[in-house]
Amino acid sequence: MGLEHFSGTWVFDKDESELNSQPPLRWIQRISITDDRICVQEEITRTTEVTIVEVDAIPNGDFYPVKGSPIADEISYVVQGSSIQGVARKAGVVSLRETLSVSDLGQMSMNLTLLINGKEIPLGVARFRKDQTA
Repeated sequence: MGLEHFSGTWVFDKDESELNSQPPLRWIQRISITDDRICVQEEITRTTEVTIVEVDAIPNGDFYPVKGSPIADEISYVVQGSSIQGVARKAGVVSLRETLSVSDLGQMSMNLTLLINGKEIPLGVARFRKDQTA
């Protein structure tokens, strides 16, 4: 299975998500899969700020720059079956692990684990629905 099912604009579904922290007010993921590249633009709105995170990577295990993230300056993606596994680093130290998958019902799930001083902190699962108007 290709990665095309990840392409599109995804809107955070607070009610379906199972996060262990305060959810953002709004979270939009724009994902574009072209040839062998994954391009992501995240817009995360919290009460204090709006963060725009951008990534342009090839899912080959190499690390690629992350723009705009307070917790990562590079990320590596690999494809595992029908999911995408991501490992992010900040100043060379692993800071985040994520697994993205899309269900048969068209819902995208992002399982997130933060790493602080080598300790894993499960953040939970963020779920997104595809924006059919985009």
